[in-house]
Amino acid sequence: MSRTIVLDTRSTSASVNESDTVFFEEILAEKQIKLYPNPVESELTLLVSGYTPSMEGEFSLFSMGGVMLDRRRITTETTYVEMSRYPKGIYVLHIQLNGQPTSWKVIKK
Repeated sequence: MSRTIVLDTRSTSASVNESDTVFFEEILAEKQIKLYPNPVESELTLLVSGYTPSMEGEFSLFSMGGVMLDRRRITTETTYVEMSRYPKGIYVLHIQLNGQPTSWKVIKK
C-alpha cells in the first residue's frame, strides 16, 4: 500500500480554483484512489480509477469525536461526499475496497 501527495493544476481556459488544484492519491486493492479537494468547502470527490460493479467498496465519514456522519457504498468510479452541512474542522474518512481498509484525514474549511 502506498500514498502519494500530488500537487498539480488542471489545465483549463477558465480560472482555476486553488482548492481544486490539490489532490491526494493512494493505491488500494490494486486501484488508484484520489481524494480532492482537501481542505474541502462543500463537496469532497472520491475517485476510484478502474472501479467495476463487481468490486465491494464503501466509505464512512466520522467526526473527530467518533460519531459516524455518513456511510455509503461506492458504486461508481466517482463518489461525492457532501460536506457543506458540517461545521469547520477535521474529519476522518474510512474507505474500504475489496476488504482492504484505509483512512484519510479530511479538513473542512
